[in-house]
Amino acid sequence: MRLVVVAFVLAGLAFNATAQPATSAHQVPVDCPTNLQELRSEACKSGGKIASGGLALEHFLDLTVKISNESDQYPKCPRQFFMDPCSYSSIANARPGTPFPAASELIPKCEIAVRFNENEKSVPEKDYLDGMFCMGLMEGILGTNSALPAGKALFCSPGMKTWIAAKIIVEHAKQHPDQLLQLNETEFSITALKTKYPCRWAN
Repeated sequence: MRLVVVAFVLAGLAFNATAQPATSAHQVPVDCPTNLQELRSEACKSGGKIASGGLALEHFLDLTVKISNESDQYPKCPRQFFMDPCSYSSIANARPGTPFPAASELIPKCEIAVRFNENEKSVPEKDYLDGMFCMGLMEGILGTNSALPAGKALFCSPGMKTWIAAKIIVEHAKQHPDQLLQLNETEFSITALKTKYPCRWAN
């Protein structure tokens, strides 16, 4: 459960890493709980600290689980409110726009995600966060693609688990190593999925 929750949250953090229009705290949707603002603010501030080791993973997990556990009680509240702690928050205004790293940095993380799903015991706990980052990014890409209008999808895959998407990214890297420094993490992932599952209207 915790792995899935953090994967969703990391997906939100990843897709909000680029500069976005400012959103003030008073714009929280009316159908969302107001008692989570302090927890969401802490999780948003902590997002950048995890990668540098500034925040204990267990504490971040607790924060995100507490936030996610409220989601079923508010069916009309946008999913993003629970999955991305920086959404609908004034804190997001202070977060600098950060470009995605080169795809070469993503591949080792996705390799961990694939290994975890094929043989969980083969992955040491210290590598969990890297694997979860890849899973979160895949979840974000797959979810965004499925939400696009008919005829606008970036790739046309059948129903797919996030770790299978991660496996496709790893396989594409082996076949197209030249793209690893040319594309960023998101561009490379979408390119890999488009190559594996092209849409008919894109031909």
